[in-house]
Amino acid sequence: RRCAARMLKLHPKSSTPPGLLYPFSCVGGPNNQYRQLLEAALAAKASGRALVLPPFVKWNRDQSSRYAYNFSSTFDAAALSRFVPTVPVRGFRFSDIGAVVSAGHNPSAGLFRTLCFAAEARCDGTALKARVVYAATSAQRCKAQPRGTAFVRCLLTPWNRHSAVGYAGWQKLAPYWGGLLTPVTRQLYASLRRAPHLVGAARVLVAALFPQLPGTGRPLLCVHLRRVEDSQRCRAPGPGPPQVSCHPGSPRFASTARLAAAISQLRALLGDADVYLARAAVGGPFSREGDELRRLVPRLRAPSPREIAAALGGGHGWGGGEYTPP
Repeated sequence: RRCAARMLKLHPKSSTPPGLLYPFSCVGGPNNQYRQLLEAALAAKASGRALVLPPFVKWNRDQSSRYAYNFSSTFDAAALSRFVPTVPVRGFRFSDIGAVVSAGHNPSAGLFRTLCFAAEARCDGTALKARVVYAATSAQRCKAQPRGTAFVRCLLTPWNRHSAVGYAGWQKLAPYWGGLLTPVTRQLYASLRRAPHLVGAARVLVAALFPQLPGTGRPLLCVHLRRVEDSQRCRAPGPGPPQVSCHPGSPRFASTARLAAAISQLRALLGDADVYLARAAVGGPFSREGDELRRLVPRLRAPSPREIAAALGGGHGWGGGEYTPP
């Protein structure tokens, strides 16, 4: 009841109380969870629901003792609420979820429990009763709708009767919204801002690594390059788009020169940006890639964790790490 009353305030023009939408992520690495958050936020906006701000579950390689991090420790909730109405997860009841809409990702019962536990909610059998339904069942009925808000609203209409739904989206930005860069998706990207304390930490890092940058007005392009990872090897030997997980010799290998060209293109679009490259410190065929990218891309820095610790005066816990901070 409290949620319904709050939602009426968020949508004063609605004739009926709008519902809630909870992002059901696959709980992979942080990037996967953030990507699915984007899809859920768009689905909430299209369907007129408020987005429940979920916690993020730590990556399986994260050695920290914390299992989950609340939304506001990562992103600025106030900024996102300018794109779609939001409500905090505290007090949210998983038992209110009437259905979990699968749009590219099919959540399991185990995932229900993981997300419920991360949200510090009741995780008994009653909380896990929602059935999985499929957005694809509405695709034929909605095919005449233009891709974007109208199409996604049409897809989700069959579940309007539920006060709360889960949304498990994966790789549906382009097929559902007509592209990765549309007026609506651009609004979302602009509203998904890091938490204020992270912005402050980033300013300290930029000032330490790029002392010549503050005051110039030049932008900084941050590139996170993950070349090799156990769970993301080059999966398909045949033709297809290049992948950074493919090794030299594979038909789908993304060469260092190709990466440099893409980074240079982004630099130009941003207006002659400086570049910070966060990359895995791996051996083998990529052990010298950072040096090669520095040679090919002007004003690119790819500091090691030890270099970062030295620039910040030490004491930040990055001296022996495998990755530079993204």
